[in-house]
Amino acid sequence: MMETFLLTLSKTNFAKAGLKHDRKRLVVMENDPSQSSKAAMNTLRDIEGELLKIPSRSPDLNPVEYVFNTIKNSLCEDALKRRTEAESFLQFQERVVCALKCITWNVIDKTIESFAETCRRYNEICSSQKKY
Repeated sequence: MMETFLLTLSKTNFAKAGLKHDRKRLVVMENDPSQSSKAAMNTLRDIEGELLKIPSRSPDLNPVEYVFNTIKNSLCEDALKRRTEAESFLQFQERVVCALKCITWNVIDKTIESFAETCRRYNEICSSQKKY
């Protein structure tokens, strides 16, 4: 199943993005055994990907959560600006699609680049905590 997902990514999104030469594409997964299967690893190699395993249920360590938070904030600001009190599912869907399209590669790149610092801070906090 994971192999199919990664293969689909390689033929759609990553193929459109072109090759990465200086750095690898970061693929973040939550320790599902299928994510480290031989077929998944071969697909990651084919798309110039690097698998980063994070603990399950760790949104603070998942860069995509920061992007989703940016989108959520954008939707909230838009609803306030429009004074939206109620909307249909289709209207909300339209706003979500618009918010997704407005996220630039620059925002995504900066989020990923800041990820190392996020992990460093997380490790500092975890190493300073003591069990009693």
